[in-house]
Amino acid sequence: MAEIKRKKTSLPVKFFLALSLIIYFLFGFNHLTESVTSDEHYWVYDRVPEYWEAISNQKWKKTRVNDKPGITLAY
Repeated sequence: MAEIKRKKTSLPVKFFLALSLIIYFLFGFNHLTESVTSDEHYWVYDRVPEYWEAISNQKWKKTRVNDKPGITLAY
């Protein structure tokens, strides 16, 4: 079986990749808390508290507050 040789990535390429990611995230996270999605108020004030109340009361059918996955991570 032939051995596969990998080309090593040079230091300048890694540097510019890291620099571009840092710049991207700096500009991306800068205004993150200032934006509001169209249904954010439903999640923050209604759906998530109702979900955790249903969990604490063991009312499992009420834990399906929406058809979106990932609600268990909303603590």
